[in-house]
Amino acid sequence: MVGMWPKSRMPAAHKDVFGSRGEVELTYRFPFGEPLAPVFPAARGPRRVFIFGAYSSALHATWKYGPRPRDRVQALAIANEPTPFWDGADEDVLIAKFAPPFGQLKPTAQNGASGRALQEHYLGALRLAAADCWITDLVNTYYARPNQRDAFRRAFESRNLEGQEWLLPLRPDRLRPGPKRMKELRDEFLEAGPSWVLTLGDEPLQALGLGRLSAHQYGHPAEEQVFGRPVALIPLTHPRNAGRLGRHSDFWAATHANWVSRDAPALASKIGAA
Repeated sequence: MVGMWPKSRMPAAHKDVFGSRGEVELTYRFPFGEPLAPVFPAARGPRRVFIFGAYSSALHATWKYGPRPRDRVQALAIANEPTPFWDGADEDVLIAKFAPPFGQLKPTAQNGASGRALQEHYLGALRLAAADCWITDLVNTYYARPNQRDAFRRAFESRNLEGQEWLLPLRPDRLRPGPKRMKELRDEFLEAGPSWVLTLGDEPLQALGLGRLSAHQYGHPAEEQVFGRPVALIPLTHPRNAGRLGRHSDFWAATHANWVSRDAPALASKIGAA
């Protein structure tokens, strides 16, 4: 986890996070102070389509802290994203709420990238609007990358200042939502009462006990039980791959593009008629 130290090396600001037995009781915060918090769906109530993502993203900003081109953090996570698969709308307004101790925060292309990919390569292909769908994540909080702490530290070192402490969890090798989150997902699912389910990547499939993504059966609807309810399951790759964002799989990008052109039009008609 970002900022996890042995007790003997814990910065003074965080020595009080240990309970009576010495277990870590951390309060996670983004670099400029916003507490890490769950991100909840924008659309509630009955929905024909339920979409399971993996984990929440965040509001990012480019932090320009000096005159040299290298004096910047290109995409620093500074707050919880507004909704799952946010499309980046009003990022300048959201970023303006935060003031770094020096330098300036500016918008970055990373904001809303997965949300825009979801709209273009999934919802658009199925002739759906985001409001038609219940969109959620398996884990509805953000996971940081280790290089963010290093970049943040370098900004303060450039001014010979001691860095501000902050803590965010790192992404585990495998997402395992706990019992509380699984109950929340079940409650969300039953409230939505969908007929169709889209899973984005392997991790939602595995958490629901539905196996792994298959190229042979990619995007083909299958009758499954999700939280005890019969649905038509459409297993798809994560929008990072379909949108060719950052580190992605060219194989799954091509597989998804084939599905968009070959299978999605007929599926759109079926979902629209449901």
